[in-house]
Amino acid sequence: MVSENILPYSDLMATAGSPDERDILLETRYQIRRRELSQVRSLPSLEEKIYSAARLLLEKARQVTPGAESSQLTEPTLAAIAYSDWNNPTTKRSCIKNFLAKRYSGEKKATRLKAPSTHFLRRDVGAYSGNLLQAAKIHENFTASDFDFQKSVILPLEIIPQHAYLFGVMWCCGGISNSHGSQTLYLQHNESSVTDGRGPHYPYFDYVRDQMFDMFNLVLDIKPNHRDGGEFVINDETFKSTPREYPRLDIISKAVSSWLIDDIGLFDAKGRSRKLMDSDGEVLTKYDIFPNSYYVKHFIAGIIDAGCTIEPNCSNHHKVYVYPILYTKQKSLLQTIDSMKHHLGYNGNHNHHNSNHNGNVGGNKAGGNNTDKRVYLPCNLLKELYVSGILHNPHHLESIRKNCSDIHSV
Repeated sequence: MVSENILPYSDLMATAGSPDERDILLETRYQIRRRELSQVRSLPSLEEKIYSAARLLLEKARQVTPGAESSQLTEPTLAAIAYSDWNNPTTKRSCIKNFLAKRYSGEKKATRLKAPSTHFLRRDVGAYSGNLLQAAKIHENFTASDFDFQKSVILPLEIIPQHAYLFGVMWCCGGISNSHGSQTLYLQHNESSVTDGRGPHYPYFDYVRDQMFDMFNLVLDIKPNHRDGGEFVINDETFKSTPREYPRLDIISKAVSSWLIDDIGLFDAKGRSRKLMDSDGEVLTKYDIFPNSYYVKHFIAGIIDAGCTIEPNCSNHHKVYVYPILYTKQKSLLQTIDSMKHHLGYNGNHNHHNSNHNGNVGGNKAGGNNTDKRVYLPCNLLKELYVSGILHNPHHLESIRKNCSDIHSV
């Protein structure tokens, strides 16, 4: 995980014994003037110095490092602002640490989360907008890192239909890995042909990124992943794959990842998507994310938007093809969609159908088989999702408008 602190402890330690160099460093990094430092250091008590230093640093950091200001409020930097003497920075840092630990000991004992003392200081000076301590009273198993507190991560206190939609997105095209120095939830769309430098699903991932911000209070960047085209051989038969570029979002948060695994039950302990509903419609998650059919519909809409392709079935105008492009989750994805269709009362013939995709398979996945399985989605269900306005992938909406006139004309 890359630190957002622009004044590392090592840089401050390099100025030990030289308060002038330290003050120049503070002015260079944060634009804190000598006059402002003198005002803080002249205060009579350590408590006043600490809170004044924190407010001053927060004010400057909002100008210099917007979006990362909370990460600047560290014990070493507060010590550098609060103290005139700088012969022993380690001792000065310990004084700040011990004061905060004593001040907030009661609040730290009152929560099961291991919140750092600096978190409560950030909260008191207005540098925190998260809700993890409140969420810990509702969700009993997730854990959080210092980074989660610094970034003001939030977790839903109650599940609404839009969260069910995003659960569908995460379950369908996501997974959890230990990367970037923390647990990371990644979302990626695996099959987007390159067009004008961006695959057709990029506009949809712009939407997903914004929705993830609303859900977790994390600013995310969409990263392009590339896969070269070429030829490959399966069972003595040669296939061609086209170049692919697909969007990816990395959500670096121990709180979010552990919540999805240990409280919601969306993923297993290894970060893989779990089976969520059995053939009888019984929900298998740890938290009831489907209190009624409206939530199920949102979840299915998320699956379709994020991990499926829609095209008409030319031989039967009452059905459309919906087939997954995520080979590693193919079986559980299809089974879950089938179970949820039955749960919603669509009990017709929903047999899976094997289909070759000679041009769309980029590598040997799912046991080295270039055949994926299609599942028929009843036209009435797709119509219901479309008319309800809970499908959001522009690529899919355009496909429906072009190929499914009986749906979009309703």
